[in-house]
Parts: sequence; structure tokens; C-alpha cells
Amino acid sequence: GRLAVVVALLGGAAALILEVSWFRTLMLIFGSSVHALSLMLAAFLLGLAGGAVLLARGADLTADPAGRLGTTHLLIAFSATMVTVVLQVVPALFIPLLRVSGGSFQVIAAGSLLLELVLLLAPTTLMGVALPLAIRLAAAGREGSAAGPAGRVYAASSVGSAVGALAAGFVLVPRLGLRGAVATALRICLCAWSAIR
Repeated sequence: GRLAVVVALLGGAAALILEVSWFRTLMLIFGSSVHALSLMLAAFLLGLAGGAVLLARGADLTADPAGRLGTTHLLIAFSATMVTVVLQVVPALFIPLLRVSGGSFQVIAAGSLLLELVLLLAPTTLMGVALPLAIRLAAAGREGSAAGPAGRVYAASSVGSAVGALAAGFVLVPRLGLRGAVATALRICLCAWSAIR
């Protein structure tokens, strides 16, 4: 149970460091209006929800949750690295969208959401998979209700998320820049993977 709690704490921190860092980068491309921020948040949350749904429908959670959780965090690190690379070409894709939109807010919003969904799909889906796996790991071998282990894992993930958001906004991005903040999140993902090995 303790391992799952630690990994959930690390995963929550990494996820929010990445979210804050990516949002800061995407704001430079899509703008910082309430509409742009809402679209970014929707893309992030849809990926999380999609990961949880995919896991619930297609996976046997009783089969090696620790191994699957470790692999998931390794894949989060890899896909987050790819997002950071691909972000460099997003402006080149957004500019043509502005040209063909004819100034239509609906076209720009729909195109922006699509770009953000495609960009963030892999890492956010994997993040959505990680928390249910951590809960399953915490509940493994227990008889009766899994509410206690699930609650501890969820709380740890929430605390990690809060710490990650604060660290990204007040320390990592201002002092290390966007790439340094993302690199820190990747190291945290690798720590989570290493803890499970």
C-alpha cells in the first residue's frame, strides 16, 4: 500500500508540473483568454478521462498492477518528452488554421481544441491510466472494502498535484524555464518507475 501511495504522490506532482508548463507554452501560441485556457484544460481532462475509461474497459487490473504502473510512468516520461519536441512545430500548424478560419471564432476554437487533443493525447491518457492502477496496487491482497487504500492513494495524488502546481508556478518555471520544469517532471516520472522496479 505504501508503494502505491508514494507513486501516486510522485505521479500527481509530475502531472501538474507538466500541465502548468505545457499550458504556459500553449498560451504563447493560442493566447491567454478564458476561452483559450478553457480549451487547454478541456483537452487535458479529456485525456485523463479517456485513460481511465480505456483501462476500465480493456484491462485486467488483477494482472501485475505494479509492473503495469511502472511501465505507465516510463511511457508518460517518454510521451511527455515527445510533446515537448512537437510543441516546437505547433505554431506552424496554428498559423494556417488562422488563415483558413476567416476570423470565425468557432473554427479557431474547434481547430485549437483538436490540435491540443492530438498533442496531449498520449501523456494525458497514460496519466488517466496511472491512478486506477495505483489504487489497484494499493488494494491488492486485501479482503473487504478497498475504500481505505483507494482514499489514501487518491489523497496522495491530490497532494502531489497541489505541490506540483505550486512548484511549477512559483519555483520551476521562473527559475529553470519551461524546459527545466518539464525535465524535472520527467525525472519525477522516472523516480516513480524506479520505485516500482
